[in-house]
Amino acid sequence: MREFSIDVINRWVNFWNTYDLRQFENLFLWSNDVTYFSSEKYGLIKGYEALKKHHQGFDFVDGGKIQENRLWLEDLDIKKFYNTVVVCGIWFFKRGNSDNVQKGSVTVVYINSSESWKIAHMNFGNYK
Repeated sequence: MREFSIDVINRWVNFWNTYDLRQFENLFLWSNDVTYFSSEKYGLIKGYEALKKHHQGFDFVDGGKIQENRLWLEDLDIKKFYNTVVVCGIWFFKRGNSDNVQKGSVTVVYINSSESWKIAHMNFGNYK
């Protein structure tokens, strides 16, 4: 079984900061059972293809793009349960040149698949 490390989480942060859709398949479980609650959209997003379309809706593209938005995570709590890891923390997002920083809670559930650790579920909340 592969060890879980902060590098696994950093790959997802890099995905958001580069908007590189090519990284998507290396991050998320390739399954109709993968689930995602967005901080931007109402309701449960279910399935690999629906989740990929969700990211395309935020202008993620193959090869990524140069942009000024920045996302980062703080106050991480990482718990391992057999072949599952649950990561809880606070997400921060700064859009371009704005002084406003959005933030909220995040929970990520990773599954140790045959190739690597993959995201099976994400849940984002917003702090006002």
